[in-house]
Amino acid sequence: MGPRKLAIVETCQTERLAKLARKKLRPSEGELVDLDADNIAGHHLCCALSGKKHLDGVNEKKAFLTRGFARGLTFRKLDARGKVFVEYAPAEAAFRPVHAPGFLVIHCLWVSGRFKGRGLAKALLQSCLDDLGTKNGVVAVAGKKIWLTNTEFFLHHGFEVVETTKSGFDLVCYQREPSVPAPRFQAAARAGVVPQTDGVHLQYVHQCPLVPHAVKEMSAAARDLGLQVSTEALDTPEKAQRAASPFGTFGAFLHGSFLTHGLMGRDSFRNLLEATLSKRD
Repeated sequence: MGPRKLAIVETCQTERLAKLARKKLRPSEGELVDLDADNIAGHHLCCALSGKKHLDGVNEKKAFLTRGFARGLTFRKLDARGKVFVEYAPAEAAFRPVHAPGFLVIHCLWVSGRFKGRGLAKALLQSCLDDLGTKNGVVAVAGKKIWLTNTEFFLHHGFEVVETTKSGFDLVCYQREPSVPAPRFQAAARAGVVPQTDGVHLQYVHQCPLVPHAVKEMSAAARDLGLQVSTEALDTPEKAQRAASPFGTFGAFLHGSFLTHGLMGRDSFRNLLEATLSKRD
């Protein structure tokens, strides 16, 4: 992206933020707040608001965030009971299978329910761009799939698609300096294969509080069909950057090949396995 185009994009972003500022939230709905090691205990996690079944996941997520804060991770949320947040980290500390030295990597950007249509996603994204400092830009894994921010949203805000995997995941990038090499998916995410070629293999990061419950449910579904199950916790950025799922946070593999990044219940995953196995027979 050239300097002139970048200037136009930044001007448009400023105008959109001004428009958002005029679109007031109700006083009870709070402001954006950054979580840190000191205040995280007093805040709910936006992405797991309902059900005791995710309690273990919430505890794992808080531990994940606390470790991440020491390496520059940011978790910014609306100070209200709702799913409105953005999470990102410097590339070297990010849990995504991308090569993006000198960039920030967005883990998740989510606005849902009654908070949609208020410009909050734009404000959260802009807050990430405002944190660039001397960084080269921002990257994210996007697409039209569940659990991903739609690629079109990023394109509308000055990002470009720099790579798309065969499995349909886009790597989008907001790049300030054209001379810097564009970020790319790591080789493992492009290939989408794991060495565990017998049965179902689950790779996961505790970046999402829904993960522990999904791992239990999906493991049970595989065993229902007599399939061997293995699991792999990617508990460091280095491991996550070698993930075979482009999503990074989660990947399910059948006989060594990528099947889905979806966090699924027992019945849904069993149905997917049955349908996939029937096509291979």
